[in-house]
Amino acid sequence: MAAKNGRRNGRSRAQRRELAIRALEMHRKGMYYPDIAKELGVKSPTTISNWVNELLEERAVEGVNQYRATVEDRLDHLVSLLHAELQESDITVSQKLKIYQQLASIEMKRVSLLGLAVPVKTVVELQSTDVWEDD
Repeated sequence: MAAKNGRRNGRSRAQRRELAIRALEMHRKGMYYPDIAKELGVKSPTTISNWVNELLEERAVEGVNQYRATVEDRLDHLVSLLHAELQESDITVSQKLKIYQQLASIEMKRVSLLGLAVPVKTVVELQSTDVWEDD
């Protein structure tokens, strides 16, 4: 249980974080949780497992966010190139239509990338009648 000063089992949050990072490194080198717990002076291998899983989740989220930002930058660049093409004076109507279609496609990809493509909530009301009821 956490104490009022932010310590748990005599360790500060920063100390637990440092141990978790060391545990992750040891696990990546092939050590098993019970061995890691013993070496780090942690009572429970489950604690080590929890720490490792939390770090892996954090790093996965960071990686996904970085990738998302990279893709969004690429989409922005494509949009600016397409808008520049639209400004050319010798562009045909057919070419303009293709550019608009590409712009719409890019924006749909952006919506999906940002997690904005969610289904619309539909409310269905049902009214039941008792078929066994006498008329």
